[in-house]
Amino acid sequence: SDLINVGNASTGTFAAVSLGGAGADYGAVGYNVGWQTTAGSYKYLQTDAASWVQFAAGGFKFWIAGSGTAGTAITPTQAMTLDASGNLVVGDTSNPGYRLYLKTQGNTSATTGVIVLNSSATNLFAVRNDGYVYAPLWYSSTTASAANVFVDTNGGLVRSTSSARYKNSITKIGRA
Repeated sequence: SDLINVGNASTGTFAAVSLGGAGADYGAVGYNVGWQTTAGSYKYLQTDAASWVQFAAGGFKFWIAGSGTAGTAITPTQAMTLDASGNLVVGDTSNPGYRLYLKTQGNTSATTGVIVLNSSATNLFAVRNDGYVYAPLWYSSTTASAANVFVDTNGGLVRSTSSARYKNSITKIGRA
């Protein structure tokens, strides 16, 4: 691998930025990663976290690794992929055919997988890992239609039970 020291010469502060690739892997640029001769094999250059962007068949793979000791093997996580078609995969390594594919961690109400905030950091829209969708500002917007969806006080969309008062035409079946 080729190592380039990037930093501030006047303060003597440099970072280990490397260009290269492991074995037959596509080329990459990263921080604190030493490329090995075997594909998929990497070592920490210094004691710190590591990350790199790998060129991959017209796209990019983004790799991360927690802090490790200089000279030891890195066990990275592929955090994100942007493929040659412009499809973005976050939290997984393959895309089942979507423009944006997001796989969150967990499947309970304790964690939120997706959240959209405005420039004032106001929660506009969120999806918990148990599938509950909520948008707090929706609660203040009302309509007379939409009989089968209820917006709870937290802004969550909840399917309501059906009621005869919302039907245009009802035909009784069976005994009265």
